[in-house]
Amino acid sequence: PVHAGEPVRIGWPVVGNRAHVLDGEGREVPEGVVGELWMGGAGVARGYLNQPALTAERFVEHPDHGRLYRTGDLARRESDGALVYLGRSDSQVKIRGHRVELSAIEAFLCSYDGVVAAACALQGEAPLQELSAFLVTDASRPVRVDAVREHMTKAVPDHMQPAHYALVDSLPTRDASGKLDRSALPDIRPAARA
Repeated sequence: PVHAGEPVRIGWPVVGNRAHVLDGEGREVPEGVVGELWMGGAGVARGYLNQPALTAERFVEHPDHGRLYRTGDLARRESDGALVYLGRSDSQVKIRGHRVELSAIEAFLCSYDGVVAAACALQGEAPLQELSAFLVTDASRPVRVDAVREHMTKAVPDHMQPAHYALVDSLPTRDASGKLDRSALPDIRPAARA
């Protein structure tokens, strides 16, 4: 079952397959920590038809787990071993020396009751870039930014904490694809408004 504002539990791999949640270096992450979902076992194909470059990128010989497929999906493992899907890993940025998936931060923001959608963006010029968060909320459940900020201090490490928050009616999307257009998010840093 999928419920608005709640993480999506995708369960366990089918018999004959294996699921690994790995960090950017290909190491297993602890239970509850977000990483990329890699699949192994009988269900892993040899590669993409007539696409050797993409095959080499996605189908990897892992030193500990053998042949694995990098899904590009973010996930975390729960205490019962079930996997929770947290979005795609194509929004990776570097914050204070840490590689971070913006979609992972957005998933934690959406886990707050009343937040129905979220987007994050690095704003400003390096090395002074700051993380901004944009929240779309359910009108029937008012959300206070200070409460979301407190929720995030308990949910994620310091380098994943948004410095600025804004409540918005909707998130900008690209044409008909419906994908988030991060470049269209307004700069909400106080310095940008001065």
